Amino acid sequence: MLAVLQTINSFNFSGFGQASSVYQAYFHVPYPAIDWLTLSSFAGVCLFSPLLAWLSYADITRLRKLIITAATLMCFAYLCTVISVAVEKHFVFPVMVFGQLCNGITASILVSTPAVFADIWFPDHEIGTAIGGNLFGISAGLLLGFLLPVNILATPPFGSIRPVIYSKNHSNTSAAWYEEDHFSLTVMYAVFLVISMSTLVLVVTFFVDEPLLPPSQAQLVKRQNERSKKEDPTITTFFKQTTMLFNDRIFVLSALVLGVVFHINSLEFTMLNEIIANILNRNNQATEYSNHTSGYIMSLFSVGGLFGSFVAGKIMDNYKRYEVQARIGIFVVLFSNFGLLFALFFRYIIGFYICNAIFGFSARISMTALFEILTLQAYSMKESFVSAWGTCIQAGLGIIFAELGRVFYIYTGGIGVLAFQCFVVFLAFIASCLIKPTYPELLT
Repeated sequence: MLAVLQTINSFNFSGFGQASSVYQAYFHVPYPAIDWLTLSSFAGVCLFSPLLAWLSYADITRLRKLIITAATLMCFAYLCTVISVAVEKHFVFPVMVFGQLCNGITASILVSTPAVFADIWFPDHEIGTAIGGNLFGISAGLLLGFLLPVNILATPPFGSIRPVIYSKNHSNTSAAWYEEDHFSLTVMYAVFLVISMSTLVLVVTFFVDEPLLPPSQAQLVKRQNERSKKEDPTITTFFKQTTMLFNDRIFVLSALVLGVVFHINSLEFTMLNEIIANILNRNNQATEYSNHTSGYIMSLFSVGGLFGSFVAGKIMDNYKRYEVQARIGIFVVLFSNFGLLFALFFRYIIGFYICNAIFGFSARISMTALFEILTLQAYSMKESFVSAWGTCIQAGLGIIFAELGRVFYIYTGGIGVLAFQCFVVFLAFIASCLIKPTYPELLT
């Protein structure tokens, strides 16, 4: 159920950048405004995560209630999307953004669940696989978001792939193309609204907080320790524990590095379509195909992530060298980003395909390890409390990267965007070399 929720949540925000020209024409807004269809999800994460941290610390809500809340908000987010696409007017654009804000609140809960869920439900030798299974849902949602919208759109004036949902005889006029796209997108989002509502019913019916017995001795000791130290939560003690968490240099470094690996691809989410269009234009090729090309390129990022999630889980379960795994993964991420830069410089589209597949695979390798480092580094604290603050840091970095990337694109073009991406990943690799976890005595 969690993997399905992760899938439909990731799908809802991942398809706007690849079909940005279509949404721009629908709502009559500039490209930076279309960026915020993606970034408003990150903003929702930043806004809700502090509240989520308080709710977790005060034990006001448990995992079941959080997941039900997330599933409910996701239904509302899809409803806003369906209404916006169906109406297709400039004045409903804020409704679309508000829906994505709700989607971001859902993401703040779901992104914090992989390590929490694995830690509560699985013994030590299966935690890596459990985290990888949850991250699989994120990659699957991104894959659908990159492929579905561009493949059901009849990109004017001569899309390479006909819409698979709806087809009729029409002339080569913009009005006819937009009418067909309009119907296809409305049906697509309506189908996902039905899926999200069905998932909500399943969550309410079957989801429970935790198993009757802790899955490992470490979990049993932790639960007993939490009960023995339980005190009435106050704002003062909440800020005290938050301060203690942010004074942990390893936690902060790990959260920042995870934020880079998790969200540095927001640059490609929002601008790859425009970068590919420029390459096709310089190569004297039809730029109308840029929607499809960028969607296929990003789909390989997701395919790499799908394989990387499970490989990373197995590596973690067998070796438990989390910091080493994170460093190796980030080094390969850096290598793939330099590959993207060279592919752009020499205008090799095939290089984007290869490097994005490597990027997605290696990012999941490092992310899985970093999720577990964050949980173990603050093992004596509530998992959801720790994850909420970590998620807030990560989403904030995603917004900063995308906005700085847009500035670089305006003044330096795609070269500046990918050079900035390489520089940030290089800094993350240096930071990962400084991560030397000091797990608390309770864990031992």
